[in-house]
Amino acid sequence: MTTTVADLLALPSDWIREPVQRIEAFLRQLAPLDFEGVPLYVVVEQELPPHWQRVATALGYTSPTLDAALQDHIGDGWRGRGPAMVVRFDVLRHFYLTALHEAGHLLEREALYDELAPNETATTEAQFIAEWAACENVVPTSGPTAMVPFWQHERAYIRVTLHLLYRARQIEATGDAWLFGPYEEQMGLVSNVSMLCAGETYQLSDIERYMGALGDEPKRMADQPFPEIRNTKPPRAFCNLWRRDVWGWLCKAKAGLDRGQMNELLGRLQERWPYIFPD
Repeated sequence: MTTTVADLLALPSDWIREPVQRIEAFLRQLAPLDFEGVPLYVVVEQELPPHWQRVATALGYTSPTLDAALQDHIGDGWRGRGPAMVVRFDVLRHFYLTALHEAGHLLEREALYDELAPNETATTEAQFIAEWAACENVVPTSGPTAMVPFWQHERAYIRVTLHLLYRARQIEATGDAWLFGPYEEQMGLVSNVSMLCAGETYQLSDIERYMGALGDEPKRMADQPFPEIRNTKPPRAFCNLWRRDVWGWLCKAKAGLDRGQMNELLGRLQERWPYIFPD
């Protein structure tokens, strides 16, 4: 008999600790040097109060002060400041992939979390994220219906996340029974990665094209911390693919914009990605 997610969520809430522990161990194995010595909080969305829960706009979220904002909900599991993510537990495979996606956001940052923000600011910022996502008519910031479909899922994010994906595939290939447990056959890190980064969702080239454009970089840097990866110049093929994708998207997008809107959009993009635009 197949166990469904609904069956799992119907179990006593303490049961959820086991898959969360697996996820945390999985993420720590992906980036051992980056997460060493800091708490890492993976919070299941369905365990939070309703105002923290999202509609179907996304499967997870994070912010630099999310841990402080969720301290009361983390309760006895609180071990001090550290990176945090909220993950929706709908589909077993998505549970891992969403955690991987959010880890990309954590590791793209200069710092894993904002150490300076007071609790009041943390609560305001993180609750804003949850309230924004709970709006039925929310305008998405990324994805196929957003003004810029790849906003906040750009070249640096794709690169970091592909390094995580490479490492995850190496772990999956070992068949680590404890990390994946009963979910191993649901994982699909080899093929079911369209929701992770790049691809049609973001109106960019396929994720495997980006992986190929990185060449052997993920293998060569598999034991390196992510600041070292971020501070290393990306392969030219990877940069060229990203540049072609952005320009291709712009050529399609400009058809629906008047001159003023196009100039405004170009100004925003040039400020955010100066390396795309020629001097």
